[in-house]
Amino acid sequence: MKIILAFLVTSVMMLSSAYSITFKSLPGPKYPDNTFASISKLFFNKQEILVAKGAYAIFLSSNNGQSWSATSPFGITGERIYEVALDTNGYLLAATERGVFRRESDWKDLNDQLPNGSVYTVSVSQTGTIYIVFKSTDIYYSKNNGKSWTLKNSGTTHDNFSFNPVLRSGFDGNMYLSADGKTFVTNDESLGWTQITSFPYIPNYGPKDSIVYANTSSGFYISKNRGKTFTKQNSENYYGVVVDRKGSLYTYDSDNKYMLVSKNQGKSWEIVYTSNQIREIAFDTSGFIFATVYTQGSTSGVWRSVAPFVKTEPEHYAAPTISISPNPATMYSSMNYTLDKPSYVTSSIVDIQGKVVKQQVKSWMDAGSHEIPLDVSDLPNGVYTVLLRTNDELMTTKLVVSR
Repeated sequence: MKIILAFLVTSVMMLSSAYSITFKSLPGPKYPDNTFASISKLFFNKQEILVAKGAYAIFLSSNNGQSWSATSPFGITGERIYEVALDTNGYLLAATERGVFRRESDWKDLNDQLPNGSVYTVSVSQTGTIYIVFKSTDIYYSKNNGKSWTLKNSGTTHDNFSFNPVLRSGFDGNMYLSADGKTFVTNDESLGWTQITSFPYIPNYGPKDSIVYANTSSGFYISKNRGKTFTKQNSENYYGVVVDRKGSLYTYDSDNKYMLVSKNQGKSWEIVYTSNQIREIAFDTSGFIFATVYTQGSTSGVWRSVAPFVKTEPEHYAAPTISISPNPATMYSSMNYTLDKPSYVTSSIVDIQGKVVKQQVKSWMDAGSHEIPLDVSDLPNGVYTVLLRTNDELMTTKLVVSR
Protein backbone atom coordinates (compact mmCIF):
# COMPACT_ATOMS: atom_id res chain seq x y z
CA MET A 1 0.00 0.00 0.00
CA LYS A 2 1.27 3.38 -0.82
CA ILE A 3 1.47 5.59 2.27
CA ILE A 4 1.96 9.32 1.88
CA LEU A 5 2.92 11.42 4.91
CA ALA A 6 2.98 15.14 5.66
CA PHE A 7 4.71 17.09 8.41
CA LEU A 8 2.13 19.63 9.54
CA VAL A 9 1.20 21.17 12.91
CA THR A 10 -1.80 23.09 14.33
CA SER A 11 -5.05 22.78 16.23
CA VAL A 12 -8.13 20.96 14.91
CA MET A 13 -11.68 22.14 14.36
CA MET A 14 -14.72 21.26 12.24
CA LEU A 15 -15.14 17.93 14.10
CA SER A 16 -18.16 15.63 14.13
CA SER A 17 -19.26 12.53 16.07
CA ALA A 18 -16.67 10.32 17.78
CA TYR A 19 -16.06 6.58 18.02
CA SER A 20 -13.17 4.55 19.42
CA ILE A 21 -10.34 2.25 18.40
CA THR A 22 -8.08 0.15 20.62
CA PHE A 23 -4.36 -0.45 20.13
CA LYS A 24 -2.03 -3.07 21.55
CA SER A 25 1.69 -2.66 22.09
CA LEU A 26 4.07 -4.55 19.80
CA PRO A 27 7.53 -5.86 20.77
CA GLY A 28 9.20 -2.67 19.64
CA PRO A 29 12.67 -2.42 18.12
CA LYS A 30 15.60 -2.06 20.54
CA TYR A 31 19.12 -0.73 20.45
CA PRO A 32 22.07 -2.91 21.58
CA ASP A 33 21.82 -1.49 25.13
CA ASN A 34 18.33 -3.06 25.33
CA THR A 35 16.48 0.28 25.31
CA PHE A 36 13.50 0.70 23.01
CA ALA A 37 14.08 2.95 20.01
CA SER A 38 11.95 6.04 19.65
CA ILE A 39 10.51 5.81 16.13
CA SER A 40 10.13 8.95 14.02
CA LYS A 41 9.00 7.34 10.76
CA LEU A 42 6.91 4.25 10.02
CA PHE A 43 5.92 2.83 6.61
CA PHE A 44 5.63 -0.35 4.54
CA ASN A 45 8.05 -0.83 1.65
CA LYS A 46 7.24 -2.45 -1.70
CA GLN A 47 7.71 -5.93 -0.22
CA GLU A 48 5.21 -5.08 2.57
CA ILE A 49 8.00 -5.10 5.15
CA LEU A 50 7.40 -2.70 8.02
CA VAL A 51 10.15 -0.07 8.17
CA ALA A 52 10.73 1.96 11.35
CA LYS A 53 13.35 4.71 11.54
CA GLY A 54 15.02 5.34 14.85
CA ALA A 55 17.61 8.01 15.57
CA TYR A 56 20.59 5.67 15.10
CA ALA A 57 19.23 2.67 13.16
CA ILE A 58 16.58 1.53 10.71
CA PHE A 59 14.48 -1.43 11.86
CA LEU A 60 12.77 -3.94 9.57
CA SER A 61 9.97 -6.39 10.37
CA SER A 62 8.54 -9.02 8.02
CA ASN A 63 5.96 -10.25 10.57
CA ASN A 64 3.99 -7.09 11.31
CA GLY A 65 6.17 -5.88 14.15
CA GLN A 66 6.46 -9.10 16.14
CA SER A 67 10.24 -9.15 15.67
CA TRP A 68 12.79 -6.76 14.21
CA SER A 69 16.19 -6.66 12.57
CA ALA A 70 18.36 -3.55 12.84
CA THR A 71 20.44 -2.06 10.06
CA SER A 72 22.61 1.04 9.68
CA PRO A 73 25.21 2.22 7.14
CA PHE A 74 27.88 2.16 9.88
CA GLY A 75 26.58 -0.16 12.60
CA ILE A 76 24.58 0.83 15.65
CA THR A 77 27.20 3.28 16.88
CA GLY A 78 25.21 6.36 17.85
CA GLU A 79 25.68 8.21 14.58
CA ARG A 80 22.46 9.87 13.53
CA ILE A 81 20.16 8.88 10.66
CA TYR A 82 18.09 11.92 9.69
CA GLU A 83 15.81 10.57 6.95
CA VAL A 84 15.06 7.42 4.95
CA ALA A 85 13.44 6.93 1.56
CA LEU A 86 12.89 4.22 -1.05
CA ASP A 87 14.38 4.45 -4.54
CA THR A 88 12.39 3.30 -7.56
CA ASN A 89 13.85 -0.22 -7.20
CA GLY A 90 12.68 -0.49 -3.59
CA TYR A 91 16.12 -0.06 -2.00
CA LEU A 92 16.47 1.97 1.20
CA LEU A 93 18.29 5.30 1.08
CA ALA A 94 19.53 6.88 4.30
CA ALA A 95 20.45 10.54 4.88
CA THR A 96 22.91 10.58 7.77
CA GLU A 97 25.44 12.76 9.55
CA ARG A 98 28.11 11.06 7.42
CA GLY A 99 26.43 11.48 4.05
CA VAL A 100 24.00 9.41 1.98
CA PHE A 101 23.93 5.61 1.67
CA ARG A 102 21.88 2.94 -0.17
CA ARG A 103 21.08 -0.54 1.14
CA GLU A 104 20.97 -3.40 -1.38
CA SER A 105 22.43 -6.68 -0.09
CA ASP A 106 24.60 -4.43 2.09
CA TRP A 107 25.03 -0.70 2.57
CA LYS A 108 26.79 1.19 -0.21
CA ASP A 109 28.53 4.53 0.29
CA LEU A 110 27.29 7.08 -2.30
CA ASN A 111 29.54 9.93 -1.19
CA ASP A 112 32.60 9.57 -3.43
CA GLN A 113 31.84 12.74 -5.39
CA LEU A 114 30.12 14.65 -2.59
CA PRO A 115 31.55 17.06 -0.02
CA ASN A 116 31.89 15.90 3.58
CA GLY A 117 29.00 16.80 5.83
CA SER A 118 25.61 15.86 7.19
CA VAL A 119 22.79 15.13 4.74
CA TYR A 120 19.49 16.21 6.32
CA THR A 121 17.01 14.77 3.85
CA VAL A 122 16.73 12.51 0.81
CA SER A 123 13.95 11.91 -1.69
CA VAL A 124 13.54 10.18 -5.07
CA SER A 125 11.57 11.49 -8.03
CA GLN A 126 9.21 9.36 -10.11
CA THR A 127 11.94 9.23 -12.77
CA GLY A 128 14.41 7.71 -10.29
CA THR A 129 16.52 10.81 -9.65
CA ILE A 130 17.89 11.03 -6.10
CA TYR A 131 17.83 14.45 -4.41
CA ILE A 132 19.67 15.28 -1.17
CA VAL A 133 20.04 18.41 0.95
CA PHE A 134 23.16 18.99 3.05
CA LYS A 135 23.25 20.73 6.41
CA SER A 136 25.13 23.47 4.57
CA THR A 137 21.95 23.88 2.40
CA ASP A 138 23.74 22.61 -0.72
CA ILE A 139 21.40 20.47 -2.83
CA TYR A 140 22.65 17.71 -5.13
CA TYR A 141 20.93 15.26 -7.45
CA SER A 142 21.98 12.02 -9.12
CA LYS A 143 20.39 10.43 -12.19
CA ASN A 144 22.51 7.25 -12.02
CA ASN A 145 21.81 5.83 -8.54
CA GLY A 146 24.50 7.85 -6.81
CA LYS A 147 27.43 7.12 -9.12
CA SER A 148 27.81 10.84 -9.85
CA TRP A 149 26.20 14.00 -8.51
CA THR A 150 25.31 17.47 -9.80
CA LEU A 151 24.98 20.60 -7.66
CA LYS A 152 21.34 21.60 -7.91
CA ASN A 153 20.87 24.89 -6.10
CA SER A 154 22.10 27.39 -8.65
CA GLY A 155 20.28 30.67 -8.47
CA THR A 156 19.42 32.94 -5.56
CA THR A 157 15.99 31.76 -4.46
CA HIS A 158 17.09 29.44 -1.67
CA ASP A 159 20.71 30.01 -0.78
CA ASN A 160 20.09 30.48 2.93
CA PHE A 161 17.49 28.23 4.53
CA SER A 162 16.29 29.36 7.93
CA PHE A 163 15.19 25.82 8.92
CA ASN A 164 15.63 22.25 7.77
CA PRO A 165 14.16 21.88 4.28
CA VAL A 166 11.80 19.04 3.30
CA LEU A 167 11.81 17.31 -0.10
CA ARG A 168 8.83 15.51 -1.64
CA SER A 169 8.46 13.83 -5.03
CA GLY A 170 5.50 14.62 -7.27
CA PHE A 171 3.58 12.37 -9.65
CA ASP A 172 4.54 14.82 -12.39
CA GLY A 173 8.21 13.80 -12.06
CA ASN A 174 9.07 17.09 -10.34
CA MET A 175 10.69 17.49 -6.95
CA TYR A 176 9.15 19.87 -4.41
CA LEU A 177 11.11 21.69 -1.72
CA SER A 178 9.58 23.40 1.30
CA ALA A 179 11.92 25.84 3.05
CA ASP A 180 12.14 29.43 4.24
CA GLY A 181 8.36 29.68 4.37
CA LYS A 182 8.10 29.05 0.62
CA THR A 183 7.67 26.15 -1.79
CA PHE A 184 9.93 25.53 -4.79
CA VAL A 185 9.81 23.03 -7.65
CA THR A 186 12.43 21.62 -10.01
CA ASN A 187 12.87 18.81 -12.52
CA ASP A 188 15.70 16.70 -13.92
CA GLU A 189 16.40 19.09 -16.78
CA SER A 190 16.78 22.20 -14.62
CA LEU A 191 19.74 23.18 -12.47
CA GLY A 192 17.71 25.67 -10.45
CA TRP A 193 14.45 25.90 -8.52
CA THR A 194 11.29 27.88 -9.24
CA GLN A 195 9.23 29.34 -6.43
CA ILE A 196 5.59 28.35 -6.84
CA THR A 197 4.05 29.65 -3.59
CA SER A 198 4.79 32.23 -0.93
CA PHE A 199 3.85 29.69 1.76
CA PRO A 200 5.35 26.30 2.62
CA TYR A 201 3.48 23.12 1.72
CA ILE A 202 4.41 19.53 1.06
CA PRO A 203 2.15 17.85 -1.52
CA ASN A 204 0.23 14.80 -0.30
CA TYR A 205 -1.19 12.62 -3.04
CA GLY A 206 -4.48 10.81 -3.11
CA PRO A 207 -5.19 7.50 -4.86
CA LYS A 208 -5.49 9.36 -8.15
CA ASP A 209 -2.37 11.05 -9.40
CA SER A 210 -4.19 14.30 -10.20
CA ILE A 211 -5.30 14.94 -6.58
CA VAL A 212 -2.90 16.88 -4.37
CA TYR A 213 -3.48 17.97 -0.77
CA ALA A 214 -1.56 20.89 0.70
CA ASN A 215 -1.22 22.40 4.14
CA THR A 216 -0.51 26.11 4.50
CA SER A 217 -0.49 28.58 7.33
CA SER A 218 -3.95 29.69 6.19
CA GLY A 219 -5.59 26.28 5.94
CA PHE A 220 -5.93 22.90 4.26
CA TYR A 221 -6.28 22.84 0.44
CA ILE A 222 -7.00 20.42 -2.38
CA SER A 223 -5.92 20.48 -6.01
CA LYS A 224 -7.54 18.29 -8.65
CA ASN A 225 -5.18 19.27 -11.46
CA ARG A 226 -1.77 18.14 -10.11
CA GLY A 227 -1.15 21.30 -8.11
CA LYS A 228 -1.87 23.94 -10.76
CA THR A 229 -4.68 25.47 -8.69
CA PHE A 230 -5.89 24.84 -5.14
CA THR A 231 -9.28 25.10 -3.43
CA LYS A 232 -9.48 25.77 0.30
CA GLN A 233 -11.19 22.97 2.23
CA ASN A 234 -11.08 24.56 5.71
CA SER A 235 -9.05 27.03 7.74
CA GLU A 236 -7.15 24.51 9.89
CA ASN A 237 -3.76 22.80 9.57
CA TYR A 238 -3.21 19.14 10.40
CA TYR A 239 -0.30 17.08 11.63
CA GLY A 240 0.85 13.75 10.12
CA VAL A 241 -1.71 13.49 7.34
CA VAL A 242 -2.00 10.02 5.75
CA VAL A 243 -3.98 9.30 2.58
CA ASP A 244 -5.20 5.73 2.07
CA ARG A 245 -5.69 4.17 -1.36
CA LYS A 246 -9.42 4.88 -1.27
CA GLY A 247 -8.92 8.58 -0.63
CA SER A 248 -9.77 8.88 3.08
CA LEU A 249 -7.54 11.21 5.10
CA TYR A 250 -6.12 10.45 8.55
CA THR A 251 -4.39 12.68 11.06
CA TYR A 252 -4.07 12.94 14.85
CA ASP A 253 -3.95 15.38 17.71
CA SER A 254 -0.49 15.17 19.26
CA ASP A 255 -1.72 16.36 22.69
CA ASN A 256 -4.80 14.16 23.02
CA LYS A 257 -5.65 10.49 22.51
CA TYR A 258 -7.56 10.67 19.29
CA MET A 259 -7.20 10.30 15.55
CA LEU A 260 -9.08 12.33 12.99
CA VAL A 261 -10.62 10.88 9.83
CA SER A 262 -12.02 12.72 6.83
CA LYS A 263 -13.96 11.00 4.05
CA ASN A 264 -14.84 14.20 2.18
CA GLN A 265 -11.33 15.32 1.16
CA GLY A 266 -10.65 17.34 4.30
CA LYS A 267 -13.78 19.46 4.51
CA SER A 268 -14.75 17.95 7.88
CA TRP A 269 -13.18 15.46 10.29
CA GLU A 270 -14.46 12.78 12.66
CA ILE A 271 -12.83 12.07 16.04
CA VAL A 272 -11.62 8.53 16.67
CA TYR A 273 -10.62 8.02 20.30
CA THR A 274 -7.60 5.79 20.84
CA SER A 275 -5.72 4.41 23.83
CA ASN A 276 -2.53 6.32 23.04
CA GLN A 277 -1.12 9.63 21.86
CA ILE A 278 -0.22 8.83 18.23
CA ARG A 279 2.77 10.28 16.38
CA GLU A 280 2.93 8.35 13.05
CA ILE A 281 0.34 6.27 11.16
CA ALA A 282 0.69 3.48 8.58
CA PHE A 283 -1.78 0.90 7.24
CA ASP A 284 -1.07 -2.67 6.16
CA THR A 285 -2.94 -4.30 3.28
CA SER A 286 -5.46 -5.88 5.69
CA GLY A 287 -6.56 -2.53 7.08
CA PHE A 288 -4.77 -2.71 10.45
CA ILE A 289 -3.37 0.58 11.74
CA PHE A 290 0.25 0.73 12.87
CA ALA A 291 1.24 3.75 14.92
CA THR A 292 4.08 5.19 16.95
CA VAL A 293 3.75 6.85 20.33
CA TYR A 294 6.21 8.93 22.31
CA THR A 295 8.53 6.88 24.58
CA GLN A 296 11.54 7.52 26.81
CA GLY A 297 13.36 4.32 25.76
CA SER A 298 11.93 2.10 28.51
CA THR A 299 8.75 1.00 26.72
CA SER A 300 7.84 0.09 23.17
CA GLY A 301 6.66 2.93 20.98
CA VAL A 302 5.11 0.84 18.19
CA TRP A 303 1.43 -0.11 18.38
CA ARG A 304 -1.10 -1.94 16.22
CA SER A 305 -4.90 -1.82 16.19
CA VAL A 306 -6.52 -4.97 17.61
CA ALA A 307 -8.87 -5.13 14.62
CA PRO A 308 -8.83 -3.80 11.06
CA PHE A 309 -9.92 -0.19 10.90
CA VAL A 310 -10.19 0.20 7.14
CA LYS A 311 -12.41 -2.20 5.23
CA THR A 312 -10.31 -3.63 2.45
CA GLU A 313 -11.71 -5.18 -0.68
CA PRO A 314 -9.76 -6.94 -3.41
CA GLU A 315 -8.74 -4.44 -6.06
CA HIS A 316 -8.86 -5.68 -9.61
CA TYR A 317 -6.65 -4.01 -12.16
CA ALA A 318 -6.60 -4.84 -15.81
CA ALA A 319 -3.18 -6.39 -16.41
CA PRO A 320 -0.97 -4.21 -18.62
CA THR A 321 -0.75 -5.54 -22.19
CA ILE A 322 1.51 -5.00 -25.16
CA SER A 323 1.12 -6.03 -28.81
CA ILE A 324 2.62 -5.25 -32.23
CA SER A 325 0.60 -4.75 -35.41
CA PRO A 326 1.31 -5.52 -38.19
CA ASN A 327 3.68 -8.29 -37.21
CA PRO A 328 5.66 -9.34 -39.26
CA ALA A 329 6.41 -5.77 -40.32
CA THR A 330 8.04 -4.51 -43.49
CA MET A 331 8.62 -0.77 -43.11
CA TYR A 332 6.31 0.49 -40.36
CA SER A 333 4.37 -0.99 -37.47
CA SER A 334 2.74 0.11 -34.20
CA MET A 335 3.11 -0.93 -30.59
CA ASN A 336 -0.19 -0.91 -28.74
CA TYR A 337 -0.26 -1.10 -24.96
CA THR A 338 -2.48 -0.44 -21.96
CA LEU A 339 -1.57 0.85 -18.51
CA ASP A 340 -3.53 0.11 -15.35
CA LYS A 341 -2.28 3.34 -13.75
CA PRO A 342 -0.30 6.45 -14.76
CA SER A 343 3.41 5.83 -15.20
CA TYR A 344 6.61 6.90 -16.89
CA VAL A 345 7.16 4.74 -19.96
CA THR A 346 10.32 3.83 -21.87
CA SER A 347 10.23 1.63 -24.98
CA SER A 348 13.09 0.00 -26.84
CA ILE A 349 13.79 -2.55 -29.57
CA VAL A 350 16.57 -5.08 -28.95
CA ASP A 351 18.17 -7.32 -31.58
CA ILE A 352 19.01 -11.01 -31.18
CA GLN A 353 22.46 -10.16 -29.73
CA GLY A 354 20.84 -8.03 -27.00
CA LYS A 355 21.85 -4.67 -28.51
CA VAL A 356 19.37 -1.81 -28.25
CA VAL A 357 18.74 -0.67 -31.82
CA LYS A 358 15.95 1.83 -31.11
CA GLN A 359 14.81 3.56 -27.94
CA GLN A 360 12.32 6.21 -26.89
CA VAL A 361 13.03 8.42 -23.86
CA LYS A 362 10.85 8.35 -20.77
CA SER A 363 7.49 10.02 -21.11
CA TRP A 364 4.58 10.42 -18.72
CA MET A 365 1.50 8.44 -19.78
CA ASP A 366 -1.94 8.28 -18.19
CA ALA A 367 -3.78 5.02 -17.51
CA GLY A 368 -5.51 3.55 -20.56
CA SER A 369 -4.68 2.49 -24.10
CA HIS A 370 -1.80 3.97 -26.08
CA GLU A 371 -0.09 3.52 -29.45
CA ILE A 372 3.56 4.10 -30.38
CA PRO A 373 4.47 4.15 -34.12
CA LEU A 374 7.51 2.02 -34.98
CA ASP A 375 9.73 2.82 -37.95
CA VAL A 376 11.62 -0.39 -38.78
CA SER A 377 12.57 0.59 -42.32
CA ASP A 378 16.26 0.76 -41.37
CA LEU A 379 16.35 -2.57 -39.52
CA PRO A 380 17.58 -5.75 -41.20
CA ASN A 381 15.25 -8.72 -41.50
CA GLY A 382 15.16 -10.72 -38.32
CA VAL A 383 13.50 -11.31 -34.96
CA TYR A 384 13.62 -8.53 -32.37
CA THR A 385 12.38 -8.05 -28.83
CA VAL A 386 10.29 -4.99 -27.99
CA LEU A 387 10.48 -3.87 -24.36
CA LEU A 388 8.14 -1.50 -22.56
CA ARG A 389 9.25 -0.46 -19.09
CA THR A 390 6.91 1.31 -16.62
CA ASN A 391 7.49 2.39 -13.03
CA ASP A 392 6.53 -1.08 -11.79
CA GLU A 393 6.76 -3.54 -14.69
CA LEU A 394 8.72 -4.66 -17.72
CA MET A 395 6.64 -5.98 -20.63
CA THR A 396 8.10 -7.68 -23.69
CA THR A 397 6.92 -9.04 -27.02
CA LYS A 398 8.46 -10.26 -30.27
CA LEU A 399 8.72 -8.26 -33.48
CA VAL A 400 9.54 -9.87 -36.83
CA VAL A 401 10.92 -7.70 -39.64
CA SER A 402 10.50 -9.37 -43.01
CA ARG A 403 10.57 -7.91 -46.53
